[in-house]
Amino acid sequence: MTDFDLISIAEMFNHNPWIICLAIFLFTFVLEDVATVSAALLASYGYVPAQAAFICLAAGIILGDFGLYGLGYLASRYEWAKRVMMNKKVQLANDWLGERKFLGVVTARFIPGARLPTYTAMGFFRFPFMIFFSAVLLASVAWTIILFTSIYFIGEIFVEELHQWKWHVAVIMIIAIVFLPRIIQKLFRKRVSL
Repeated sequence: MTDFDLISIAEMFNHNPWIICLAIFLFTFVLEDVATVSAALLASYGYVPAQAAFICLAAGIILGDFGLYGLGYLASRYEWAKRVMMNKKVQLANDWLGERKFLGVVTARFIPGARLPTYTAMGFFRFPFMIFFSAVLLASVAWTIILFTSIYFIGEIFVEELHQWKWHVAVIMIIAIVFLPRIIQKLFRKRVSL
């Protein structure tokens, strides 16, 4: 997309910020980090109220986390899934998580790529939902506040200082937020294996 396309899309819905909020909510199920950056930038540029963008973003993130738990819970009803999950590595992870239920949920929120397997496994092994619920609420709200607020204030700097370059920098930030954690994770794995 060009700069004009991004601005046109946001301006097309400027008359109804609730449509933008709905899009933010739904996009969290596709690419959560990109949705977070986009929501914060749209709020900082004035296309949507910051509070509304944050609430829709946090609601989508939390609901997505509950969905992962639910998928695991539903998968536990099938024999083929039980056979897949009954290997030694999965059992070791289950034992580790069993001793650190709350910490496991919170930690997975902050480690790239850890939420899907951790939250799904917690549902599969039927970890206590209330512990999962409270940990997800705490971790997701904290994560969203940190990332949303940081990007929101950076977005205000974009508006004031970068003018016509703001969308280029925003796209670079989104790419960095999506790919940088994966690159760091791969580098870390290589160092650990040496």
